[in-house]
Amino acid sequence: MIESLVARLSKQKPLFTSDELAHYASLLAEAYHHEVEVPRTGKPGRPRDPEKVVHEDLDYATVHKTRVDGRVVDAARRIIFGDPDRIEKRLEESPSQTINTSYVERSNATLRQMDAHLRRKSLTFAKALRWLRPSLPLGAVPK
Repeated sequence: MIESLVARLSKQKPLFTSDELAHYASLLAEAYHHEVEVPRTGKPGRPRDPEKVVHEDLDYATVHKTRVDGRVVDAARRIIFGDPDRIEKRLEESPSQTINTSYVERSNATLRQMDAHLRRKSLTFAKALRWLRPSLPLGAVPK
């Protein structure tokens, strides 16, 4: 699914923000990297595989929420990939001017509200991918 997103994006990479789920960083690193050959050592044995180096212009930051008794008491931002000054500049130019997940959460809530197949505890939840696939935009569900 990340490949289809990368294919649709323009030449400039967007500022990616998310919660701290580790899969996001690994998927972005896999999508935005180039391989660098490792020089041979001259020693016997199989040569090492090329190293994957993340693109320098990839900007990705996360929100770390500290909870006490189920309530968020602190939200700290952490930069995973990218230059902190460049990310700060991009945030100043963005509508929210902060690293957050509110747009994605609002979109998910709207999708769940509008389509009963996406609700978790309802009689009409999607029991199979064939019911879920037509509900999501841009083919977001894998085939």
